[in-house]
Amino acid sequence: MNCDDLSREWRRFELCFPAGPEKYELYALLDRLNLSRYELALIVMGLRVRHGFKLSDFGTEVSADPFEMAPLSVWMETLKGRDAELERLWAEFGDVPMNPETECMDEPFLGFPAGTHREDIWHWFDERHSRGVAYLLHGPQKQPRKCYAVIDSSYDVGMNTYAFWSREDAEKSVRDDVQTVVASLKEEGYEHIEVLEQPDRTDVYIPDTDIYYEWSINEMEIE
Repeated sequence: MNCDDLSREWRRFELCFPAGPEKYELYALLDRLNLSRYELALIVMGLRVRHGFKLSDFGTEVSADPFEMAPLSVWMETLKGRDAELERLWAEFGDVPMNPETECMDEPFLGFPAGTHREDIWHWFDERHSRGVAYLLHGPQKQPRKCYAVIDSSYDVGMNTYAFWSREDAEKSVRDDVQTVVASLKEEGYEHIEVLEQPDRTDVYIPDTDIYYEWSINEMEIE
């Protein structure tokens, strides 16, 4: 069986697998195990063939690709070691001279002859590295960290801004401030105190006066 057969097997598997929660659960499992869909097809084929199958059943006798020639046990290993090897090869690829005008390699690399366009080699890495060639080109992309900014304003102080890492802490801060303000207004003799609560916003005010206090919670990203 050659690699085209494996690709067809994956397509058949994907088409037969029903769309819905089960399919997305499978994709999540593949992510946790650092396995690609192509490797899943290899494993599925390894489970389906009869006892005594040989590497030639996977077309390895005609392939010059060291990863396609690897036995099934190598494919079934965690992808961490495979990615590390690909990253080592990527570093070596960076040292291969290239014609800047044509973007073709001046020397052979792996099984690619001199004159191969660099994007053809990028495609080879993209198919094999679990995070694709974008990861190899740009490295891990840091996810922006979130914080929750509380903006409060009042008739006597003006505006203040302070931030918390968690929404719960921001909400607690607003609740504590509201209780403090309401208690202070009652001590000053105000009886008709309005508290208006909305999602991510709280207002305290005295009707028919200029006395007001406002708080809002805003989700922000820190890059």
